[in-house]
Amino acid sequence: MLTPEDIEKFINNAPKCEVRQSGIDGYGLFAKELILEAEQIIDFSFLNFYQEVRYADQTDEFLREGKFIGISEEICLTAEGSTKFAAVNHSRNLNAVVDLEKRQVFALIDIQLNEEITIDVRLEPMSERAKQFSPWL
Repeated sequence: MLTPEDIEKFINNAPKCEVRQSGIDGYGLFAKELILEAEQIIDFSFLNFYQEVRYADQTDEFLREGKFIGISEEICLTAEGSTKFAAVNHSRNLNAVVDLEKRQVFALIDIQLNEEITIDVRLEPMSERAKQFSPWL
């Protein structure tokens, strides 16, 4: 669960968004202004921040915390710090999608001011072991 202290340390890789209390779960990422369909919302492509790691090399505690982005069934991205991507909540009524090749999040529809950004983590590739720790799958 995110804390206000965590949020203060976030790297701002989503300039049109802000983190605040969510009705979905804890904190969420919300539009500060209109975001148009197909517009980039979040960029997590900076290679010096994220590291690729193998699921098989991770502890159960790491997988339970869910502080990673699945990019294949064998590999996920993790980082020492956090970006605003960490505040994005899961919803089956998503309004954004993760492009794993570009390592960016794009709007599926126009997202209005104050609307929460959501993705469907069920679309994220993940090892069978990692899936055991995801409450959304």
